[in-house]
Amino acid sequence: MTATKSETGTLADLVHTYLPGSIRSLDPIYSHVFIGPLSTDLSEIHGKTTFGKGSIFEKIEELNAYVGVLNVEWRYATIFHRYEELAHVPYRYYKTFEGSVKGYDGHSLCTKTEMYVRDLDINPVNDMNLALPLLREQRSFKRLKDHGNHLEFVKINDLRGVAIRMLENDAWSLIANRNAAKLRQYQIQTKEKSPTYNIAIIGPGNVDPFGEKLLKYLTKNIPAKSFNVWTCPFGQMFESILDSSSHFSEQPFDIIISPANSSDFNLNGDISQFKSRVERYLDVIQSAAQRKGCRAILHRIDTPSTPRHSGLEKQIREKIDFYNNLIESILAKNDNIVVIDQCMLANQYNEHVNDKRLFYIGKIGYSLSFADILIKSWTSYISDLLGLSIRALVLDLDNTLWGGIVGEDGVDQLQIGGDFPGNCFYDFQSFLVSLESQGILLSIASKNNLTDAEAAFKELKMPLQLNKFAAVKINWEEKYRSIQSIACELNIGLSSILFVDDNPAEREKIKHFLPEVHVLDLPSNPDEYVDSLQKYLFLSSAASPLDQKIDRRKSIEISQRISELQSSASENTLNDYLVSLNVSLTMEALSTSNIQRAEQLCQKTNQFNTTTTRYFARTLMEIENSKNCSVILIGHQSNDQSYEIMGLIVVRIEEESRIAVVDSYLLSCRILGRGIEETCVSWLAKKLHNDKEAKHLVGKVVPTQRNQPAQGLYARLGFEPKGKGEWLYDLNNYESLPMPTHINVEDKTH
Repeated sequence: MTATKSETGTLADLVHTYLPGSIRSLDPIYSHVFIGPLSTDLSEIHGKTTFGKGSIFEKIEELNAYVGVLNVEWRYATIFHRYEELAHVPYRYYKTFEGSVKGYDGHSLCTKTEMYVRDLDINPVNDMNLALPLLREQRSFKRLKDHGNHLEFVKINDLRGVAIRMLENDAWSLIANRNAAKLRQYQIQTKEKSPTYNIAIIGPGNVDPFGEKLLKYLTKNIPAKSFNVWTCPFGQMFESILDSSSHFSEQPFDIIISPANSSDFNLNGDISQFKSRVERYLDVIQSAAQRKGCRAILHRIDTPSTPRHSGLEKQIREKIDFYNNLIESILAKNDNIVVIDQCMLANQYNEHVNDKRLFYIGKIGYSLSFADILIKSWTSYISDLLGLSIRALVLDLDNTLWGGIVGEDGVDQLQIGGDFPGNCFYDFQSFLVSLESQGILLSIASKNNLTDAEAAFKELKMPLQLNKFAAVKINWEEKYRSIQSIACELNIGLSSILFVDDNPAEREKIKHFLPEVHVLDLPSNPDEYVDSLQKYLFLSSAASPLDQKIDRRKSIEISQRISELQSSASENTLNDYLVSLNVSLTMEALSTSNIQRAEQLCQKTNQFNTTTTRYFARTLMEIENSKNCSVILIGHQSNDQSYEIMGLIVVRIEEESRIAVVDSYLLSCRILGRGIEETCVSWLAKKLHNDKEAKHLVGKVVPTQRNQPAQGLYARLGFEPKGKGEWLYDLNNYESLPMPTHINVEDKTH
């Protein structure tokens, strides 16, 4: 049997179908199949709630039965929901279900039941695997493997004890995305208390398609605020603004958006009539914003397709220039006006502004794809007006500000300027300099040796130098801790920060620990870096806060409150995060299929490399073929990274003294901080002891300027210093070495 797409029911269906005498209950939510002397009694149980008093789950507890999983994970084990109900977790609530179920005789029976359900508005994601490390410590926990099937089971009262303790300690302890769910819950509570911001979309063309789309986009991307969007009926712009009894005149508005482009004006007509209409349009929008005491968003109009006749082309250009120049003069005189350049947006996104078919059908002045771009641009401006835009960038260094890894490749091998891809990184830095000049704070969070990074800034000719950064955290700390420190140092909330890092694993970690921090999904190609950052929704500096309408200090207070929420939660969830990664290690012997990767690791790895010995492929194969020597390759796979050889151990056994010596141990920097560093040593110690190959294990360390992360490994594991960079461990005590339960190790060295 293998795991199925269905979370529940498959095994029960098989039992009910193929085992005579089995009985299926008629519970409308969780139907069970029973077989044995208690079948009839158990099948007739119907509790007050699905998981609570009088439920089948309570009865199973009374019997102290075994519960288990067959060929699947504990991730969705239903029994845990009972303990969530008993603990009254804050992310669930009672909901009544009414309907009918089909009885054994084929007749429908009316039924009603109450269930403690997840609050989907905050979307908490259960992961019962988070309890697995504690479950495995229970005496009743058993594992069985037979004919490819894998069964794990435990006494239910032991499971209950684990679940209750976890939930009493932290009510969110069975939620994989607890920080994000908590943040969402807080945003909903904040939204309920905040005022509703009213937005009017009004223009010379048909603006009706914008209303619902803008509201959905605002609700999704600014969840802590409440919005109401009104669109002016087609052809009623002047009437709505000038009629004192109209909806527009009678209702308060915080922002007026007035989309207009070349298709909304007759560019082929008399120029004096064109100017008169444009002046009237812009004057009425301007006066409406002043009368309402609100902001207005206007638009520079685009140039239509080049006409065939040069004379007509000149007239059209004159009209467009008149319109856009008038917009500029209005912008210069009014602090409450912001302007969007539609030509620039069209070029930036490589999209056509108009769709002639839509214009002829419904007088809609924009293509559907460009309308989406405008909505995104409006949302960016609105977030800026609300004081919600990005105030600081937290940047990685390697393969983000320059090409290459300074700790592995050295300063002279980094790519910056010159030919591709160095020119891409140079332009990206230049763009960051322009953002810094506009008031966006720049900071660094990098896992690196400080001296290496300082050397790169000192020796390379780059647009960015260290004095451009408001905060610098170059160390081996987790980046979420560095970001928290940067936020405190700069006195800004986490929601004001945009994290920029080329490593998807680091980005996912920040999303997990600090979900309020904005994370840029940087493209894999550096030639797209500038474009992706430029298009980021909340990176805008054109608008200033709505001083009278919006209390920016209140926004900052909310941001800081959520920052505190994240800071207090994140420290307790590192182990949970590591469990959620499902890290698997495979120990492989050196072979022709992996020897090139082994050589590459030996030549390139500097940071976690205990001796930095540069083995070539031929030397590695000679070691592998030597008596009492082994080269072990470390394969890694997790939810965020596909399988790849990521490390290597060179070990030799001194036969007379029965001492195993680790001549070299290295790991790629991409998997550091997951407990793998310690796990590999613990696995090796256990293997050597069980195979009776050695009595002691010696780890060698040759300190360099770059291998700082590896230097303290053996001391941290309790090895005794032997002198000359060697550390000794008695293998009789191998069980004292840490073996993290969140990492699965498979031995394929034989």
